[in-house]
Amino acid sequence: MRTKITTLDGVPFVTPDPFGFPFDHIGECPPCCGAGNGFGERIVPETFLLLRVSIVCYIHDECWEIAAPTWEDFHQSNAMLMTNALTLIRRATPILPFIVTPLRVYRAATYYNFVDFLGAPIFWEYKRSQGFDGVVP
Repeated sequence: MRTKITTLDGVPFVTPDPFGFPFDHIGECPPCCGAGNGFGERIVPETFLLLRVSIVCYIHDECWEIAAPTWEDFHQSNAMLMTNALTLIRRATPILPFIVTPLRVYRAATYYNFVDFLGAPIFWEYKRSQGFDGVVP
């Protein structure tokens, strides 16, 4: 998947190319974290210790939308999720960065591991809903 840097509110995000935000500010991003309803939704929050990360989830959802049905695009999309989460965390200005920032990074890593290891069936089901009828490589 081709990528580019797309800046919003001064934060440089890695995004698919082509891509454009349908809103003008990070705070205008709708809630979009989570894996549907139920348990998957509850364990994937919109915040990492009060830092709203919906924008990172939005970009990840767009990546999955355009991703080719390959393991390469699956893992690349998830790596972009982690990169964008770390960028957002770094750009945040917490009151106690030496305490809050490492905890947010730990949460981002947990989130990434969940998506990259347990998200594969969800990705492949989504690709099937888009018309992919091949065998999962």
